Amino acid sequence: MLSRTGMELYAGVNLQPGELMEVEFRPPGRTIRVAGIVCSRSGFCFGLEFCALRIEVKKAPARC
Repeated sequence: MLSRTGMELYAGVNLQPGELMEVEFRPPGRTIRVAGIVCSRSGFCFGLEFCALRIEVKKAPARC
């Protein structure tokens, strides 16, 4: 599940509530990184509250 303020995700990492996690999305032509605080955990299911967003736009290769 994804919303404007956070998301739920499954990840094979050993993080606890209060720790920082960064998630990366790669739609065509850009990279989106979202940092968030783990606000809940059940096994490897995490509730993440977003706190920072960074978008990188990839430059198209030069054409001759």
